[in-house]
Amino acid sequence: MKLPCFNCLTYMLSRLRNMVLQQVHDEIERVIVGIEAYLSIRSHTYDIGVSVFEFNDESVKDRKEKASSSI
Repeated sequence: MKLPCFNCLTYMLSRLRNMVLQQVHDEIERVIVGIEAYLSIRSHTYDIGVSVFEFNDESVKDRKEKASSSI
């Protein structure tokens, strides 16, 4: 049985390395896009089911008005 030449092995290993690196890069990019999408959704909505306290928009407005009037 004849063994493949050293140059052929190094070529195949470099090709394999490039393929793996490209797959890792694509996977990392996919995960980052998913995280960005999740964070953008979370920043635009209030999840009352998970929150211990219910969000009361009027109390926030009252505090802002009191803070601005005291300055």
